[in-house]
Amino acid sequence: MENQMHYIPFILKGLLILLAFYATFLGIVRIKKIGFYSIFTILTFSALIQIFVTSIMITNSNGNRNLPFINHSINIYLLLEFIIITYFFFKKINFIQLKKIILLTNGLFLAWLIFSYTINLNYMTENFSTIAAIEAIIILTECIFLFTQTLEEDTHLSLLQSADFILTAGIFFFFSFTCPYYILNIFYKNENKTLYDNLSMINDFGYVIMNFSIIKAYKCKIRTNLLLSS
Repeated sequence: MENQMHYIPFILKGLLILLAFYATFLGIVRIKKIGFYSIFTILTFSALIQIFVTSIMITNSNGNRNLPFINHSINIYLLLEFIIITYFFFKKINFIQLKKIILLTNGLFLAWLIFSYTINLNYMTENFSTIAAIEAIIILTECIFLFTQTLEEDTHLSLLQSADFILTAGIFFFFSFTCPYYILNIFYKNENKTLYDNLSMINDFGYVIMNFSIIKAYKCKIRTNLLLSS
């Protein structure tokens, strides 16, 4: 049983790479049909680059995961992830007051991160779990905003045919998984390495689900466009 558990992180990582690659490929070849949603192709492509570069550097450094370049690449990816998801919510939420809340809250959070990163290049690395937990709380709140709007919309499409609902569900699932992970990591990463290593699998599992939702949303948008053009 322990030997089987040992392979789970590798299976999750392989599945994540496969889904991120397919999402990127689909986003590129169908860019005109998916339109606005192609912003997530930037995210999936960046994830692929980050995974491959990190893996190569870890291999070449005999398993050392705490290299400055790796930490900076993770920090930059977090910033990019937050910007793209913020843009998605800002464009998709119709209520002006909620748009203002997103602009203010997310803008202040992003400004804080960029300013802190400029002053101290190691700030995000040293406080990564706290920053990721705050990011998760902000985005989970905005997921609820868009969920509510989508449920109230008068449309002939079912929820499982709505690209907005599917993407929001994937984002919500991912951050609802990772938020507890990072909160636990704040308190226990220096005290319980086994807990930290095991919980890291949850992060990869969350990304697997989010990438799957991106693919599903692309296909829904492509199908919708085909129906409208026929």
